[in-house]
Amino acid sequence: MTESTLVLPDALLERGHEIDCIRGAVRAVGQRAGTVVVIEGAAGIGKSRLLEVARVRATELGLCVLSARGTEIEQGFPFGVARQLFERALIEAGDTARKRWLAGAAALAADVLIAPPTSADSPQAAAPRGADSDYAWQHGLYWLASNLAADMPLVLLVDDLQWSDPPSARALAFIARRLEGQPLGLVVATRPLDAALTPDAAMLAGDPAVELLCPAPLTLDAVRSMVAARLSAMPDDRFVDVCRQLTGGNPFLLGELLGEAAARRVDPTAAASAEITEVVPRGVANAVLLRLARLPDAAVALARAISVLNDGALIGDAARLSGAAGPDLEAGIDALVSAGILESGATIRFTHPILRSAIYGDLSPAESERLHQSAAKILRARGASAGQVAAHVMHTEAAGDQEAVTTMRTAARYALDLGDATGAAAMLSRALREPPVGNDHAAILLELGLAYARAGAPEAVEPLSKIVSDGQDGGAIAAAAIELSGMLFFSGRSAHGAAVLRQAQARLAPTEPARERVEAALLGLSSTSASARREATAAIAALRDPGGPARDVLQATTLATLAMNQVLYLG
Repeated sequence: MTESTLVLPDALLERGHEIDCIRGAVRAVGQRAGTVVVIEGAAGIGKSRLLEVARVRATELGLCVLSARGTEIEQGFPFGVARQLFERALIEAGDTARKRWLAGAAALAADVLIAPPTSADSPQAAAPRGADSDYAWQHGLYWLASNLAADMPLVLLVDDLQWSDPPSARALAFIARRLEGQPLGLVVATRPLDAALTPDAAMLAGDPAVELLCPAPLTLDAVRSMVAARLSAMPDDRFVDVCRQLTGGNPFLLGELLGEAAARRVDPTAAASAEITEVVPRGVANAVLLRLARLPDAAVALARAISVLNDGALIGDAARLSGAAGPDLEAGIDALVSAGILESGATIRFTHPILRSAIYGDLSPAESERLHQSAAKILRARGASAGQVAAHVMHTEAAGDQEAVTTMRTAARYALDLGDATGAAAMLSRALREPPVGNDHAAILLELGLAYARAGAPEAVEPLSKIVSDGQDGGAIAAAAIELSGMLFFSGRSAHGAAVLRQAQARLAPTEPARERVEAALLGLSSTSASARREATAAIAALRDPGGPARDVLQATTLATLAMNQVLYLG
């Protein structure tokens, strides 16, 4: 079938311009003219169907396709989307291909594509560490994609960018800026982005080099065509107009509405306009739930379990969470696919995120709590990463579970090491609500303050101040005071920062090893402003030349302060 004779499905009506652009971009990849296409629009406008156009066309042209989808639950799991894109290809490749793809700078990507340890006994082993690691990982993922494309022209497809984890979005933006002259393309679908909430994704979508496609709502003519096809009769103009008003011309919502109308045997007449209006106030979600209610109990339980586990769930996990097994499991999956709720194929995936949201939103608070608790236990038992387990713990109530505390702490450290300080802070806040016992509480409070500080969030002040004033561990007091003073300095409050350091200094015994770090920080801060110097006047007056070359940081800072004092105030 040629492109000119292609019969478009409902969701691709009036999408000729977008289809031509996407096919042109895919052809360009095969001609070593790398390109980026972003499809932006509301849920149900047909973005996923347009991604499917890209996938089909790339396959027809012999290009390699790797795909991923952002999800709400895994949004806090660093590099989750990047793993979806590349992890399976690496696992399934032979040793020779894998070594070739990870050669050179691409080796840097191995850290984020290999699941970290999740042992409860080793929370600090969650992720690799190193300076400038965020840039290194982005660089490595770019070269991995480039090496893959060298073997076969490559198209990366990413759906629901608005739910991508920030590190993956930054990596995609990094790749997108380096495609010129490469047999490598990126096609992304996203809902409209708020730069304040998702800055990394917005940076990618807003790049001037990106070809931005914004599918429009369906016109009355397209709505009329859909109504006629789905209800097997030429519709009255009033009925068509009401359908368009109720759905805003959204192809998915219109399809769901007409599916319910067909099930109720509604004729598309003017008189039926009032009846179709009554269907929608219950929401499209109701139509999805009604469709689900007609299925066997095993299918219903599976759908609710999968809505908690989300796209990409393992069948074994879904079976354990739902209680389905054997023939019931197979029949349940088949029923959900036949009903258009799940896609067919090896990977568990809802046909549209709206379906998952409708089913998940129907869970009662008690059922949601039970399923997320059970999901966390199932994933932990099979050795899933701490980030995957933590995604479910975040949706449960605190219950004094110390294993949950360890999981959240491990996942937070991994997130922090991968540059997601905001996500790390959220996980540590959840760990504190459990709450932790013994010395863990103070340690997690410090980690929370440091995570907030790295994120540049004012919430860092409270936990760090509490440690400085009430903490019992000298090292923690010093670390909190130094971090807090740095924050205050960069916000133009040097004197306040110096006061925090003096408070910590007063609380630390002269024999406390960490005291020297506080004193060095206080002396260093004294030269930043007149007000900070006044706070440190007494300390400066008491300084004495240690004699000879400095032997540690404090002595080096002492010499520098004495020299600065001599030049500025005594010279």
